[in-house]
Amino acid sequence: MLSTERFMALVPAAHPLAGHAELSASELSTTDLLTWPHQINSGLCDRLLSAFHIGGADLRIIRTADSVHAIAAHVAAGTGIGITVESALDHQPPGLRIIPLTGPSTTADQVVLTPTEPSDTATALRDLLLHASAEASFADH
Repeated sequence: MLSTERFMALVPAAHPLAGHAELSASELSTTDLLTWPHQINSGLCDRLLSAFHIGGADLRIIRTADSVHAIAAHVAAGTGIGITVESALDHQPPGLRIIPLTGPSTTADQVVLTPTEPSDTATALRDLLLHASAEASFADH
């Protein structure tokens, strides 16, 4: 199964960028950013770095946190703008806007391999991911 993972910015509602429907790496290049540590998901961190590099922008990470809730708390406190992936967002953090990043390398294909005869739990997870991927694809068009 293949689905697409998008980078999302967590922006305080009062921030000048909060009115944007999408944000590019260049729009965030002078902004203090918060994200997860490289040790948590090195592949996605490398893809984020690549997205900024390809976009000709500087990636200014000033703080890392090990959960999207911690990132959101720092953003709400005015520390900077958070960067996470869409799948980590289980709710709309109060006082923040969630804005997708656009441009090269701002999405990543995710692959889930299952055995020929998956368990009921694996089947439910696969169906949930397929449904979420289909909804995201429909919303993009």
